Amino acid sequence: MNSSKNKRVSTASTFLKVVAAINGSVLVIFLIPGVMESLGVQEPYSTFWRELPLLLAIYANLTLWISALDIEKFAIIPMWNSVLRFTFTIFCFAKGYGDTVGSFAVQLAIADLVIGIITIVLVQRALNKPFLSILLNR
Repeated sequence: MNSSKNKRVSTASTFLKVVAAINGSVLVIFLIPGVMESLGVQEPYSTFWRELPLLLAIYANLTLWISALDIEKFAIIPMWNSVLRFTFTIFCFAKGYGDTVGSFAVQLAIADLVIGIITIVLVQRALNKPFLSILLNR
């Protein structure tokens, strides 16, 4: 691997690790009772609705971290993670989550949009492949 490609892969890998670390800190919101309410998000009536998203987010976060360890082998993971981030952003605005959940949802959606775009750009540059090729693992 040439020096330029090494640098692009390293940059993408570092970015994904930072995103995974930030995601991990956001997970604290679901873990500690009362934190959601302090952000303007009403606690669900059952802990199930706090714990299920937490477990799904932990899985997504772990796969993102693992993919950062070998982007060339696991590039499909951050690409699909970006698609899911875009889907959340669309849902957030289309369904008015900002009105029903609070401004925290809107801030999260905007952050997910930015993270998704940066992820796609960095992974494409690292592998020198088009988006669809990576997304379909070709």
